[in-house]
Amino acid sequence: MLIILQGQDLAFAQIAQGARVDGATLPSGLKVPVTPGFKWIISGQVVRCIEEANNQTNVQAELPE
Repeated sequence: MLIILQGQDLAFAQIAQGARVDGATLPSGLKVPVTPGFKWIISGQVVRCIEEANNQTNVQAELPE
């Protein structure tokens, strides 16, 4: 799934390359959806929906001993 960016959203995309934007409202007022199991990433002139790997996490699940 893709959202093709236009106008003021393109200027935003230039500084936000690689950013995850699930549920964000873009400068044009367009709301990026939240899709369970997927993530929305700014890539070039589009927002791309890609499957989220289950093993990716930013939180350490267990404390080291």
